Amino acid sequence: MVDGLETELVVEGKVILANIYFLLGDLQVARQEATRTMEEARRHELTRMLARSYRLLGRILAAQDEYEQAGACFEEALQIFRDHGMRLDYARALHGYGDTLLERSTPGAGVYQTGLAHLNEARTIFAACHAAIDLNWVDQSLTNTTSEILEI
Repeated sequence: MVDGLETELVVEGKVILANIYFLLGDLQVARQEATRTMEEARRHELTRMLARSYRLLGRILAAQDEYEQAGACFEEALQIFRDHGMRLDYARALHGYGDTLLERSTPGAGVYQTGLAHLNEARTIFAACHAAIDLNWVDQSLTNTTSEILEI
């Protein structure tokens, strides 16, 4: 039991480290760490860490303008979170994917509408779960989107 818990904590720490590299803008190292973490999570059957690694890799790939691969990673994360009933993680993946879709499209386009739908679904889940910080975060995304539409 301790070994399993310890392994999960180590892998979670690696996901956090990859996130730090991403936030610092070191996308190459973040991508390498996220990929390694994904492999380790898969090897140890750590479902949540695997899906979180997919979500992070989606964000990294989107930042590197590799949108098709990013979308595949987000879709994989969403599927895992949905299949395992991880509502907050699912909503966070929707939020990240929604932001990514909005960033790469123009208002009115199908991709843009999908992005908005993802943000709205994430908002509904955050509200139902009383996840105030996440709700505020997605509201900011929706406010920025509305401002951009009004400027056009």
